[in-house]
Amino acid sequence: MNTVRRLLLLAVAALCSIPAFVRAGPGEGGTHETTALARKLVEQCARIHEGDMVLISGGVRDLRLLEDIAVHVRTLGASPLLSIETERVALRTVENTPARFLSTTPDLSLKLAEIITAQIDIDASETQGLFSHIPPERMQAMTRAFQPVMDMMMKRSVRFVHLGNGLYPTSARARQFGISLDDLTRMFWEGLNVDYAKMQATGEAVRKVFAAGRVVRLTNPNGTDLTVTITGRPVQVSDGVISDNDLAAGGPSCQVWLPAGEVYLAPVSGTAQGKVVVDHLFYEGSDVKGLTMTLARGKVTSLTTASGGDALQKAYRIAGEGKDEFAFIDVGINPNVRAMPGTKLLAWMASGIVSVGIGGNTWAGGSNTSAYSLAGFLPGSTIKVDDVVVVDRGKLVAGGEIAEIPVTTRSGEARQNFLKGRELMEALRAREAMPYLEKAITVDPEFALAHYSLASARAIAGMPFMEELNRAAAVAGMVSDGERMLIEAWQADVAGNTAKGIELLRSVVARYPDDARARALLSTALWSRRDADEAIATVRSAIAIDPQYAPAYNWLGYLCTYTERFPEAERAFQQYIALQPNEPNPRDSYAELLLKEGKFDESIAMYEKVLALNPQFTSAVIGIANNFALKGLPAEARKRLQTLYDTAPDDAVRRQALRGMMLVSLHEGKFERALQEARQRQALSVKTNDPLAIAGDLTTIGRIALEMSTVDLSKGTFLKMRTPEAARIQEAEKCFEEAWTTIEGSTMSQGFKDAVRLETVAARAEIALNSNNLTAAKQLAEECRVGAATRSDASALQRAQYLLGCIAQTELRHGEALAHFTGADVRSPRTLLRLAEVHEAMGNTARAKEYRERVAHFNEDNFEFALVRATLPK
Repeated sequence: MNTVRRLLLLAVAALCSIPAFVRAGPGEGGTHETTALARKLVEQCARIHEGDMVLISGGVRDLRLLEDIAVHVRTLGASPLLSIETERVALRTVENTPARFLSTTPDLSLKLAEIITAQIDIDASETQGLFSHIPPERMQAMTRAFQPVMDMMMKRSVRFVHLGNGLYPTSARARQFGISLDDLTRMFWEGLNVDYAKMQATGEAVRKVFAAGRVVRLTNPNGTDLTVTITGRPVQVSDGVISDNDLAAGGPSCQVWLPAGEVYLAPVSGTAQGKVVVDHLFYEGSDVKGLTMTLARGKVTSLTTASGGDALQKAYRIAGEGKDEFAFIDVGINPNVRAMPGTKLLAWMASGIVSVGIGGNTWAGGSNTSAYSLAGFLPGSTIKVDDVVVVDRGKLVAGGEIAEIPVTTRSGEARQNFLKGRELMEALRAREAMPYLEKAITVDPEFALAHYSLASARAIAGMPFMEELNRAAAVAGMVSDGERMLIEAWQADVAGNTAKGIELLRSVVARYPDDARARALLSTALWSRRDADEAIATVRSAIAIDPQYAPAYNWLGYLCTYTERFPEAERAFQQYIALQPNEPNPRDSYAELLLKEGKFDESIAMYEKVLALNPQFTSAVIGIANNFALKGLPAEARKRLQTLYDTAPDDAVRRQALRGMMLVSLHEGKFERALQEARQRQALSVKTNDPLAIAGDLTTIGRIALEMSTVDLSKGTFLKMRTPEAARIQEAEKCFEEAWTTIEGSTMSQGFKDAVRLETVAARAEIALNSNNLTAAKQLAEECRVGAATRSDASALQRAQYLLGCIAQTELRHGEALAHFTGADVRSPRTLLRLAEVHEAMGNTARAKEYRERVAHFNEDNFEFALVRATLPK
């Protein structure tokens, strides 16, 4: 390990090289491999272009590669200067040069720093501990002499590309690491041939976390516990490419260390506090063990070693000003380089490796020009930036292919409020979550994930949410890919483009495969188009990633409930309760399973336990009312709902209570009363001026009116035998059109309007069907089908299949009707009842009975269930 890191490396390279001008024509010399690597170093890494003056340095070992680099530089219209390094020259120079010359800045090196625009350097070292016998005073004098050279290169933003980065495969280095040369060579080239686009994205994600942070805490089981302030400090990313942004930033941003894969920064001076323990490091050929540094106010107050540290201690003692200042934090992000258990191989860029150092740090964007520099690797560490974990016990968890979705904000206070709000929201305590999320947004108005989560909380609470979702979308371009794709996925879902939403969430999971939350969201999206098996498998994988992520057990329980896998549902809910024993929602979810199973009294008892934990938990009151309604006790159900309505804190809860009352009326077959309650609910929507709620309530009123026009309770069937009531048909038609007009005139997105237009077409088709106008019904149903297929709107496509099935059923084309209904939403009680009727008509009595029983025992808080239940034979 190069404990002196960048500073001494540059000084030795510049001092000990032999300049040689190169003249070579295009295509001369080289092998395919060296030519390809040369092109990569010149074009992609150093970004050489016409007019550049390029210093190319390296050892005799890599002469063919150096020649190819020089040739390729010239073919691009730039001027190459080849500098050959040898260990013999380096060692003899340090040994024999008089002290006064050794401590004087070489004029040629300074002149070169003033004129070159780029340097490509290949690690030329062969012998570990080459300078171990040199007095540290001479080495530090030489380094100080070259500080002006480095300063000039930084000032002029000279592009610097170094190939090696402490991992260049040599026999000596392999022996030092305790691995074979073949293994070291393989790791070096795999690290070099990484997916640079992905690593750039990883680096940017990690950079954003550090850039938005205030305090870093570094811990390690070996006793390391360090905090340091980073507010406002520039964050550097070595991702293998000098980008336009890097060029604009200049200075240390114009460096590339290959194999690449590091995010690093120099912290606020004087803020480091705590202890750093480095288990082992290589220092001038010695294996130093147990290096312990105690720091206070940014400086080392004690530096000790357990063994092998004599040379290190001596060098530290005689070093000058700045030697004791904490210098940098470095995090490795290269997924192709890993620490190897049982070996001493540690590398800067290895994924999840944390490195820290003291002394000079201008290479990291700091201002300490000390000639002394000491660094150490800390494998197995944890780094937290404020409340965001970047590395967890040696595993990179922020940014990169094994990361969680970042939380991008400029404020630590905003992040803390957001995390508390999200925690409450995921416990289904949405109203309690909202003040925290609103506070996060107040502190950081461009906090995209806070807007997104506030929209989610409002949706859970039955409140208008689209405005917040639109605000999230407005700033989504300023955050990580994961955050942006989450927002876009919800927008796509709202607009009815289920396929796009799922595609985006699949991309999120692929980009952040260790994010349990992302998998749970993908699972819900898959269920929206009834991909039950994949939805269950996906949420199970979320639990496998994070067995402590309680919401995943909740969703698994619901999926298993919906698909009647009751034993697994019960296990999931019991685990959910065990993880959150004092939260109301786990027991609320379990009570819903008991309701689904028809265990009404047990369900009511469980809901009462929920209310004992939180008397304001609205869904428990509604759940109790559902149980009473299904038990045939509508008066008791209404009593609970009326109390909820009378004590509601706002109109959103009153709307929930009215919906519950409406469902009770439908269960009783009292359609007129249900219609009145739906109208009351719609009046509250108008009061709050929520176009989404207004349109939804108008659609509900239309659905009830349409059902009233044709239902025949005495027959318990959708095969109607009487003439529809024209007045009810007209009321339904008016409501559907008003719902469309409300959305069309709103500020909702065009995609959402397109989705609602398809729903309106489907509603018109149903009206035509109920009016016995089959010609119009067929045209409208087909228009809905084509539009849904074009927009990849799974919900509208299922609706179109239902309508086509109704038309085929009316025309007694039972085989076609069966095929269409099978392509509709087969969990919908209306679809299940239609399937029962078709099977009855086809003489399939057993299947028909099965479908009717599924409807009869549907037992969910579901509008369609309540709508058709009264039609079932008692």
